[in-house]
Amino acid sequence: MKINWHEASTKRGLVCVVTGLLAVVFWWFGKDVQPVLAAGTFVAGGLGVALPDSQV
Repeated sequence: MKINWHEASTKRGLVCVVTGLLAVVFWWFGKDVQPVLAAGTFVAGGLGVALPDSQV
């Protein structure tokens, strides 16, 4: 499997994976996961707006 780090969707996916993992850690320790999910969604959405999709 080859990961192309130049693709905007790959960066958004990475943000989603990291956000999910961080949310699981927060949940595991009994903390509120909503701020983590909100911040991750904000960052992923910002990347979706700011980074252009590559043209193949």
